[in-house]
Amino acid sequence: AMAAEAAGVVLMTNDLRKLADAVVGARRCTRVMMVSVAVALVLKLAPFAFMAAAGADRYLIVVAVASDVLGIAWVLLAAMSLLHIKPRYAASPCGANDTVNTELTPAKEDDAPGPGKAAPPSPAAAAVRV
Repeated sequence: AMAAEAAGVVLMTNDLRKLADAVVGARRCTRVMMVSVAVALVLKLAPFAFMAAAGADRYLIVVAVASDVLGIAWVLLAAMSLLHIKPRYAASPCGANDTVNTELTPAKEDDAPGPGKAAPPSPAAAAVRV
């Protein structure tokens, strides 16, 4: 528990392919964040460009509010696009999970002797009967 608190990343499964999917997702998040910041900065500068080009001081507030709304909509839609990330590397079950260790598998109920059941004869007992 102490190591999990100190770790930056904790894997809760034995399938290391999910780590590759996490790296791909993190890179995509970084790319979307950088594009969103760039678009938001451009939209913040748009009212100043509009004011300088058109000389329309009276529309400055309208253009500033419109650029803020467009910036918020852009950032939200870009963030929502990250919700549709599908796993590429760990999309199918891992084949290593299908193997069963037969040494640790408990015996079936039918094999175990219990009340009313006789234990199977051992090979030594079978040799004595002959």
